[in-house]
Amino acid sequence: MLWLCRSRADREKMPLRQRRGIFFAAIFCVALQGGSLALAACPPQGSLSAARVAAVTDGDTLRLDDGRRLRLLGINAPELARDGRPPQPLAEAAQRRAAALLGKHRQLYLHSHGVDRYGRLLAEVYLRPDGGHLGEALLAEGLAWHIVVPPQSRGDDCLQAAEAEARRRRLGLWALPPLAAERASAADQGFALLRGVVESVSHSRNAVWVDLRGQVVLRIDHRDLPNFTEQDWSQWPGRRIEVRGWLRSRRAKAGFAPLKMDLRHPAMMRWTAAELPGDRH
Repeated sequence: MLWLCRSRADREKMPLRQRRGIFFAAIFCVALQGGSLALAACPPQGSLSAARVAAVTDGDTLRLDDGRRLRLLGINAPELARDGRPPQPLAEAAQRRAAALLGKHRQLYLHSHGVDRYGRLLAEVYLRPDGGHLGEALLAEGLAWHIVVPPQSRGDDCLQAAEAEARRRRLGLWALPPLAAERASAADQGFALLRGVVESVSHSRNAVWVDLRGQVVLRIDHRDLPNFTEQDWSQWPGRRIEVRGWLRSRRAKAGFAPLKMDLRHPAMMRWTAAELPGDRH
């Protein structure tokens, strides 16, 4: 069957009987090659250990058969319904896809990055001993967002590239409009992709505060400032920004935004030239 995926020039040298049905063969090849490419750009960067999955809790969280909980490094999938709140869009799809990629045998290979603040194993998950990055596959299909939570990260841009391609093709989450900061409310708490206009930047003893037009303030802790080198804060006001992270309510205080998002790394933000079509108001 490998001849089906040869170049056009090579196929034209074949006998006519071998070239019959080539249209359908080409479709097969595109699907085959596309699937393999989606799992090829993020090779293991360290030794892997084998494990088995007991349950796929959601698109970015697994429970292993030894009882450990595992959080996938570098991605955040939409949240399933919990605490009386409805599921985020595509949450069930992300969970189903993660389970399908792991397969019925649920064998996987881990590159551990320690534990997160909830005591979960933080790891990159591979479908094969030589690769097949689970997080990359979900990003490539638009079923998760890329995140960087210092100090743990891969140190390359392969996950960012997988997301960028899904975004370019408007797959999954990228077919949905982002949240406009001017319309954000307590009902929008949780992970969000948010766009807004910077009104002001101020400094306190422990953080840089970036107020957006509306009800949201971004907080950059001083411990994370080394990630934001050579920033000219005076150039931020008036610019339109897109950020991603966990939007949370904070104690009401006169003159202060009621919603806050911690910005830990420049990978969690980007500047936009203007308001884009599809901004959610």
